[in-house]
Amino acid sequence: MPARHRWREEILITSAFFCSCVVFTHLLRGIIIGLRARGPTWKGLVARMLPWMLVFAALWGAGIAGLGILVVRDDFRLGPYGPEMMILSPAQRFTYDVLGIANGALVMQTAWAACYFLHHLFCAYQHSQMERLRLEASGREAEVRHLRRQMDPHFLFNSLNTVRALIAPENAEARGALTHLSELLRNSLRQNDKALIPLMDELAALDSHLAIEQLRFGPRLRVRMRVEEGLGAWLVPPFLIQTLVENAIKHGIATLEQGGSITLSICMSRACLCCIVRNPGVLKQGGSGGHGLRNISTRLDHLYQGAASFLLQQRGPAQVRAAVRLPLEPAVQHMSF
Repeated sequence: MPARHRWREEILITSAFFCSCVVFTHLLRGIIIGLRARGPTWKGLVARMLPWMLVFAALWGAGIAGLGILVVRDDFRLGPYGPEMMILSPAQRFTYDVLGIANGALVMQTAWAACYFLHHLFCAYQHSQMERLRLEASGREAEVRHLRRQMDPHFLFNSLNTVRALIAPENAEARGALTHLSELLRNSLRQNDKALIPLMDELAALDSHLAIEQLRFGPRLRVRMRVEEGLGAWLVPPFLIQTLVENAIKHGIATLEQGGSITLSICMSRACLCCIVRNPGVLKQGGSGGHGLRNISTRLDHLYQGAASFLLQQRGPAQVRAAVRLPLEPAVQHMSF
């Protein structure tokens, strides 16, 4: 073939070579992603990639060599031919060209795979560094929060005691309200990092809460409590009963002009602690309570893994019943909320 016409064929073959580079590297990337999804080790991943790379290299070499012979026929040469190559048959020269291109393709795939893995290793390293910095920042933030929790309660209680001292002694209700508020906050801070507390501590916090609510609602709020003896040491999630009673006051008593009675019953049944709160009111259609009650369900699921139950239902035309059933031991130990 004249030299002035050969450059067109060379451009065609070169373009086909680079197009095949794009195709086979994308195929190889798909193979790598598929293999990585199975979670092999690096050694196992390389071992599984090698057969695919050999297959792609063979297809690559056969395709380019075949295109070269198809376009320029016997004038197709892969690199300089020595005199000894001229005695080979066309089939032998074709095999020589296929092996030469396949060898180059295998080297190119190896280089591409190395760059691909180095890129992902670098991204993983960057991600690990960012995660380390995030954890360090989170740890420092937690330390600051811990120090603030240590300082703020002292300031708060000192401020409450100061306000209480400013109230005239004859105003017993206001002084009592501040005393109950201090006890409630103290119990809240003491129980904040605990997953479970004794029932007696929960009821003590509830007494402080009810004392404050009683000052607010006066005779409109009537509370009856029945607690079976011997259950004071039973472990319960903190704020569990308090949330049930608070919800009964908010959605029951507070909505009624004449107020009403809240009944709290705590007893043992079938090796489980049963806590039942009844209050006047009507459940909204399809309602399941506010955020506090949804939080109860979530906490019970985490702590007891389905062994505990919480049920809120309408009982009669004007009474709502909230019932919690707790087994003796939670399924998850040492969990904080």
